[in-house]
Amino acid sequence: AAAVAARRVTRPLNALSRAIEAQLAAPDGTPALPAIRQVDTFHEVQVLSRALAEMLHNEQKHLDALRGLNEKLESTVAERTREIARKALQLERALAQEQSTQQLLQERAAELRAILDNAHDAFIALDPGGVVREWNRQAEQLLGWTRPEVIGQPLAAMMLPPLLRRAYERDMRTLAERGDGATIPSRRVELTLHNRAGQELPVECSLAYVPRSSGHLFIAFLHDISERKSLFASMEEMALRDTLTGLPNRRALMKALPEALQRANRSGQSCAVFFLDLDRFKQVNDRYGHEEGDELLRQFAGRVRGAVRKTDTVGRLAGDEFVVILEMLADDESAQEAADKLLPALNQPFALKTTTVTLSASLGIAIHHSDDPQDIEMLLARADRAMYRHKQQGLQQRARR
Repeated sequence: AAAVAARRVTRPLNALSRAIEAQLAAPDGTPALPAIRQVDTFHEVQVLSRALAEMLHNEQKHLDALRGLNEKLESTVAERTREIARKALQLERALAQEQSTQQLLQERAAELRAILDNAHDAFIALDPGGVVREWNRQAEQLLGWTRPEVIGQPLAAMMLPPLLRRAYERDMRTLAERGDGATIPSRRVELTLHNRAGQELPVECSLAYVPRSSGHLFIAFLHDISERKSLFASMEEMALRDTLTGLPNRRALMKALPEALQRANRSGQSCAVFFLDLDRFKQVNDRYGHEEGDELLRQFAGRVRGAVRKTDTVGRLAGDEFVVILEMLADDESAQEAADKLLPALNQPFALKTTTVTLSASLGIAIHHSDDPQDIEMLLARADRAMYRHKQQGLQQRARR
């Protein structure tokens, strides 16, 4: 009886023990733990069985929750890994693109530098404050400063003359106050700069405004126009010179005479005009030829030039007609005295290439006083009429007024 009772007691305990061992031996990946069968015999065993079953149920819930979290974590990690890989690929491509863009920018910058350094004109770039930001090789050669010497330096203090400097600084202040350079047109101007040696240098300057994300730049191309200016001055000089005698021509006289009258009006002194005509020139020209006639005119011009003051203007009006402008005369008699000195020099023989001739000249005087009307045509006409009166009255007479 005792053995039977013991077996009845231990049988459910053994079954419960085997169920627990089965639970412990179940693999981690088992979808669900095997259930523990309820034991209905003996109260203690029944309580223990229910407790273990409850504990097993809770454990199963925890395992399911943990498995769900693990799966979710693995999915999240896999997604994040894929996202990181995608971002890494994008970053790699962006870095490659940036590197390619940077290399392209460097190549473009090198190309631009080569273009600017080999340009025929000097190139200068200025920031809104007038500070030099770019300076090419031609600028070095043209103005004398090297690029490291001028970068970061104000342009005005280095090379602009004082008058131009004030205008430049005024324009820069106006621009800074307005804060908008978009309305500034590109333009081309001629101006005079000072090079490093302090010499004046005429240049043609092409100006342009370049907007930038951080402000703007003014760029300028400078072209040396010294030769052009010299050529223009030479051409203008030629246009105002008589090619035969080297004296001022009619155009130059018409320009000089009004200026002389203005000076006379300002100073309150008189101004006189001599109208000279070489008598019997046509006969010499017809008899000995144009070459000898030209030589006669050259010698005649030289004698007139040598017989008057250095401050007086001697010019050839046309043919054998010459004009002398005498300024700063104290009175009318001063003009007559100058004419009396001039005529004897013109009556001396002229030694030409093939012959020697003795001629005379007719001279008419017209005097302009400071209160007279400023009429050059009338003044020349008066001198011309006086010259013809002198020619008609004879060479022994004094020059006429």
